[in-house]
Amino acid sequence: MRKWGLSFFGAAGLVVLIFGIAGCQRHPQEKRKLVIMGIDSGTWTIISPLVQAGKMPNFQHLIEQGASGELITFRRTHISPVLWTSMLTGKHPDKTGIKGFISAKGFPVNSTMRKVKDLAEILSEQGYRVGFVGFWASWPAEKVRGWMVSDLLSLGRYKDSGPELNYRTMDYSYLLNLKETTYPEDFIKEIYPLLLSPDQVPRESFEKLAAFNDQEWDRFQKIQLVSREDFESLLKFSLVSDLNFQRVALYLAEQKKPEVLAVYFEGPDIVGHFFWKYMEPEYFTKAPARDLERFRDTLRNYYQLMDGYLGELIQASGPDTAFLIVSDHGMKRVSKEGAVGLQSGAHTQSRVNGIIIFSGPGIKKGQRIQAPRILDLTPTALYYLGLPVGEDMDGKVLTEAFSEDFLKSHPVERIRSYDQKPRSLKEQRSPLDRELVNKLKSIGYIR
Repeated sequence: MRKWGLSFFGAAGLVVLIFGIAGCQRHPQEKRKLVIMGIDSGTWTIISPLVQAGKMPNFQHLIEQGASGELITFRRTHISPVLWTSMLTGKHPDKTGIKGFISAKGFPVNSTMRKVKDLAEILSEQGYRVGFVGFWASWPAEKVRGWMVSDLLSLGRYKDSGPELNYRTMDYSYLLNLKETTYPEDFIKEIYPLLLSPDQVPRESFEKLAAFNDQEWDRFQKIQLVSREDFESLLKFSLVSDLNFQRVALYLAEQKKPEVLAVYFEGPDIVGHFFWKYMEPEYFTKAPARDLERFRDTLRNYYQLMDGYLGELIQASGPDTAFLIVSDHGMKRVSKEGAVGLQSGAHTQSRVNGIIIFSGPGIKKGQRIQAPRILDLTPTALYYLGLPVGEDMDGKVLTEAFSEDFLKSHPVERIRSYDQKPRSLKEQRSPLDRELVNKLKSIGYIR
């Protein structure tokens, strides 16, 4: 008996050791479903009045049925890949290795430079099927238990080689020849028929955002290049990119049915930067009367578009699915016209916090979350999905978002780390680096 007891405790100790070192490859007995909706620059400044006016019913439903708050961001809010990488890892940039738009070697950052596992990788190792769409620095698409669609999918309209080349790439056939745009790699062929080129997006889709007479529409159709001097080009390609990401996300929800689906939308950031002045024209130099007429509601309309996308995802996901809506930061009117060039909406003059809305089974109704941080997204998602939180994560579980019954029956568990083995770093260039640099210049993030 003594010998058996020693062997037992020795085996138990070995189990604990493996549990802490190997990353806890323990599949939850009770799998839950979660949709994460990432809205770049999502801000309560726009959302709250629209919700109160009944114009964002899907957001209103989740807010009333769940928990929400002002998501505290980093002090430097303009470096999107840094923020989103930290959100999806729960770790500060000094741990993730993603610290800017451009790497030390002089090309845009991507997933080959990230030092730690992100949420998609962790969930895949723990037995969850995932579908992740469009997040910053996600190329090359990583091997996951499910489907990964990298940010390269949105870059085809940011070419800087001249309009002639753009006329030859009006569809997305160029993506079929790129490596690792999606995982599995052949998944790009499966979703290719879903992708709409700018010419395929109907006029009525754009008219939900702004007004067009026939002459204005003719000019709008001919826009082939993105330019920060041509704000209509920014509106055009923001919608095209977000629409395609939504179409892919819906396809995943309806046809592949991953347990965790995550999708990113950039349009609210770009439209907020360049169309805020039409929403509040009294704070800026008077714009042409026709521009004010056409674009006064464009920014608000774009948020209502996001509400429509949310409604589609809710319908496609089923009643037992939780929704976690987050933004990397918020946005506000510039304090002085011209302070950031052509932009009239900003988040860099002073830190502007973002949004978090969490709603679903086990979440408190009508709860206000106090001081949530962007680093808390991954720990909170892991906890909800029945997985332990890494002790090396800098975020925490937002326990106040959960009902008392849920907390009692699901104590927070921890492991040492999901990153015991160093992640292999290739630091390779993307085939669309030039397009990504031009995109960053068009938005005004780099010069």
